[in-house]
Amino acid sequence: LAQPVRPTGTTALSSDPRYQWNVDLVGQLGGWIKSVAMQDNTTYVGVGPRLFVFDTSIPSHPVLLAQSAVLPSTANGLAVSGSFVYLVGRQLHILDVSNPAAPVEVALYDTVGYARDVAITGLRALVADDGAGMTVLDIDCSVFADGFESGTTSTWSSTVGGSP
Repeated sequence: LAQPVRPTGTTALSSDPRYQWNVDLVGQLGGWIKSVAMQDNTTYVGVGPRLFVFDTSIPSHPVLLAQSAVLPSTANGLAVSGSFVYLVGRQLHILDVSNPAAPVEVALYDTVGYARDVAITGLRALVADDGAGMTVLDIDCSVFADGFESGTTSTWSSTVGGSP
């Protein structure tokens, strides 16, 4: 079998000197990785049904700090904001990563559709919710101190587009 070709740099796609980049492969992790986010020197990677947390202060030598418990589906997308990682599979999982070596799931929201990706803006989570459109969630944890699983959701979420 032929060995895979490893890139040794970037091919310039433009002759404009403003767009001359030097990108080199410095490492690779696992398989079936659909999502990755970084904050400072910590990298969060959705690997299958788990969140992996790496110290990437030396990019060529990532150090695994922790991995979450197995979640009910593959991590399709994730975002990091402050001390929380927002990870989507079928649902939105919110993990407290204030201690990167010990991520803890603190909230769960089961969307109408199949959550595919997530973005965070302020106190809102915007979830790409497959055929259900985009679900917009209020993620102010001071309002829902006991997590998102209790109480009515009608006052703090809405679905935009798709089917209700």
